[in-house]
Amino acid sequence: MNLDIAAYIGLGCLLLGFLLNTMHKIGRDSYFYNGLNLVGGLVLAYYSFCISSIPFLILQIIWALVALWGIIKLIYKKRASL
Repeated sequence: MNLDIAAYIGLGCLLLGFLLNTMHKIGRDSYFYNGLNLVGGLVLAYYSFCISSIPFLILQIIWALVALWGIIKLIYKKRASL
């Protein structure tokens, strides 16, 4: 896959999550929102690594970790309600 195409896919994931959340179509506490942020962050982290952009790589790793934390919180919240 072309590296630029991967970057556009990652960017699209982040922007789609932001847009849908801003339009109140999805909430911050949804798997879909956090999933979009996780995938987008990981893809852009890979892109950042490939182009040797360390500040952008750090940002995207943190972005993906925060999204992963959000997913883990949702899993524990669901388990606690069972």
